[in-house]
Amino acid sequence: MLYFSTSQLIELVSMKVNRVIHPADGMYREGRESEYFGVGQSAINCIRLALLANSKTSDDVQSILDLPCGYGRVLRMLQAEFPNADLFACDINRGAVDFCAREFDTFPVYSSNPISAVKLDTSFDLIWCGSLLTHLDPHGWNNFITFFHRHLTSEGCLIFTTHGREALRRLRHGTFFHPQMLTDEYKDRFLASYEEGGIAYIDYPWMQGYGISFSSCSWVLRFLERSFSSTRTRVIYLERGWAGVQDVYICYAPLSPKA
Repeated sequence: MLYFSTSQLIELVSMKVNRVIHPADGMYREGRESEYFGVGQSAINCIRLALLANSKTSDDVQSILDLPCGYGRVLRMLQAEFPNADLFACDINRGAVDFCAREFDTFPVYSSNPISAVKLDTSFDLIWCGSLLTHLDPHGWNNFITFFHRHLTSEGCLIFTTHGREALRRLRHGTFFHPQMLTDEYKDRFLASYEEGGIAYIDYPWMQGYGISFSSCSWVLRFLERSFSSTRTRVIYLERGWAGVQDVYICYAPLSPKA
């Protein structure tokens, strides 16, 4: 688990982070506030690194998209870190988007299935996509990466997270957060799929096209190379970069789909 130290909690206050939690926020657990805010701060650490590696500062970021924003676990941190930027909150959960718009002074964007149906006339210097591709199959990956490409500025940065080797280790040891999803039979097939092709996916029982997705670093890089003209695209890979669990990929524009 990720917890805040006393010094980090002091920084949280000094950053003027809005600490209002929506009652329906499933990411928050009573009595584990430091874990909740620690995950948000971990995202900011990844973003700071991405800017530093690109010789940028927070002042260079004028527009940010958080998709999926949920109830603002990361968005509240973005508001504090980038007080002068235009923030856009996007999620399939309209109530979550409305909450973020009210509490964090963001532009609301209601997501859709398919994502290509979302009409958005804005380009972004920074797109944060935390824990979305972790739930999609390769077709879903392609749809969202294409959408992000269309809305990234010429010098923008896309950051997305995945389930990689750490999630695989936890699954094998029975400590992955959805162990009940995978019976022994499904677990064996899931692991075999990952080992064979570097990608494994299974639907949630209650939702088609959305579930659990694991992807190796080699598969992700092949996906980007296969799907996009990557000769001018730089990618930084941070294993377990988000909260010590999910892998992080930092992609710098241009990220152009192949013809």
